[in-house]
Amino acid sequence: MITTTYVGIAARKGTQPQVLRGSARTVLRQEGDVLVLERAGEVLTIPLRAVAVVRTEGRSVAAELLAPKGAPAASYRIEDVLNRRP
Repeated sequence: MITTTYVGIAARKGTQPQVLRGSARTVLRQEGDVLVLERAGEVLTIPLRAVAVVRTEGRSVAAELLAPKGAPAASYRIEDVLNRRP
């Protein structure tokens, strides 16, 4: 289960969710029970229940999805992240 350890993506009760902005106009935000990833003219909606882990490495954030045993997990990486409110 994913918790509010999302590099500040998850909002506290009564606050607005934060938005992670990366290079090349990439944006990651939480809307209810999904993550919304916008990049290169596409919008991906990822249910939180499909996310295995969200990792940070310096100014990069990677969301790795759950996968069936033996199958490679999909991973979405955002480079050069800035943390800003919408």
